[in-house]
Formats: sequence, C-alpha cells, structure tokens
Amino acid sequence: MPSPTPSELGPAAVKQFMTLGTLAGTPRILSQSDDPADASLPPRSTPFHISAPSPREALSHKLSSSAAKSLRAKATLLGSGRTPVLGGARRSTGGKMADMPPPSWTPRRADAAGALTPAAK
Repeated sequence: MPSPTPSELGPAAVKQFMTLGTLAGTPRILSQSDDPADASLPPRSTPFHISAPSPREALSHKLSSSAAKSLRAKATLLGSGRTPVLGGARRSTGGKMADMPPPSWTPRRADAAGALTPAAK
C-alpha cells in the first residue's frame, strides 16, 4: 500500500503526522533559498522541540537493556546455542561449522496421516 502524499493528506493532517523512533541528531529546517550565505546563518528559532523521555519510556529502555544483557550472558554460558551433531561435527568447505540439516526421519506434513481433506480422500 503506497504512502499518501502531503497534498493528499491536507495541511491539518500533515501537522498531526507523527513517526515513532529515536532521533540521532537535532532536526533542522532545510533552507528554502539557494543562496549559500543564507544556509550558513543559524536559524533564529526552530519549531522542533524534543521532550525528554517519560519515566515510563526510560524504565522500558532500562528493562530492555538489562534483559538483553541477561540473554547475552545466558547464551555465553550455554555456548554457541547449537545442539551437537550426532556422530561428529560436519564441516563446510570453508572449514567453519555447518548448520545442522533437519533430521531425515522427520515426517513431512503432506505425508502425515490425515493430511488429506475429506474431499481428497
């Protein structure tokens, strides 16, 4: 689904249009003039105001960071997280550990009993 253009939304909707995320820098208004001298002047004031994170948002970031740290520590304790391959490890041509393929004895869904619909039986 294509995004609507500002002309399709109208000026009132464009003012209310918001996105969520974290800004990596201070937003700035781009100069409407092609004169490089105008671009070098600092803007008098900016309509952009970035409020500090709410206490709830700060707590969510703190909990997320501690959960990620805990998961990394747990993954380190458990090794690489892969189960050992029976009969020795398989090596790819590059000398690195290859991913274990699914077991050949695992039945396919189409081969499972009762996979056919009543009309197909």
